[in-house]
Amino acid sequence: MNESRKCAWCDKEITGEIFGITGNVDKKTLDTAEFKLNRGSEIEMEFPSISKMVRVIITGKDSQAEKEGWDVIWATCSDECREGLEGAIANERLFLRIARSN
Repeated sequence: MNESRKCAWCDKEITGEIFGITGNVDKKTLDTAEFKLNRGSEIEMEFPSISKMVRVIITGKDSQAEKEGWDVIWATCSDECREGLEGAIANERLFLRIARSN
């Protein structure tokens, strides 16, 4: 991966392996202008249950992740951060399903 990425959970620069989570969001979120305009880009998404903004990559049109049926990808720097983020995702109602991507 050539571009710089920050961890969705701890916000540190990811320098090694990326521990990913893929997910789907509800239809209301999918239909927002912000979501539609940022396909293939990283945005910050509010997680009200933990009062935190979390980085998320919206899958690009015709990307492999989209072809596999995923709407978003979270990149984390470690298994510990991935586990923390998975716990937070479980508390958010806008996500329909998640899976580890590696």
